[in-house]
Amino acid sequence: MAGTLVVAVLVAGGATTTGVYAVFTAVEYLLLPEYADGAALLSVGLFTGSVGGLLVGLHPLVGFVGIASSFVVWDVNTHAVSLGRELGRRTSTRRAELVHLGGSLLTAALGVTVGTAGVFLTGAIPSPPERIAPVTAAVSIVGLLALVFSLKRR
Repeated sequence: MAGTLVVAVLVAGGATTTGVYAVFTAVEYLLLPEYADGAALLSVGLFTGSVGGLLVGLHPLVGFVGIASSFVVWDVNTHAVSLGRELGRRTSTRRAELVHLGGSLLTAALGVTVGTAGVFLTGAIPSPPERIAPVTAAVSIVGLLALVFSLKRR
């Protein structure tokens, strides 16, 4: 009996590891853009984690900063990659990238300020009624997939 349990645990562990590797490999080759794997993963992870945190009671300021950060990461990376493609990798683009980063950060700060002020003026982020919670989750998942596929298309 104990030998069977050990074998079952080893098989389950191996299958789990193989499954996780297969999922990550599929995401890598099917969904993520070839030019920005790390930044795309970071952007999607920040966005998903921040929205999930807001849904379970994370402080609105922290959640909004996370969401804004995800867009800043995506925007700055996309801009840097497009500059590199247009001007070449050897061209110095530091000044243009820093100006773009400053504009992105100012825009994100404005969005965080407006969002946080709205939450504090209205009292809280309203939770959806329980009967439409599955619809809300489905729409969120579709939105996340649309974000990931739009990153792939660029």
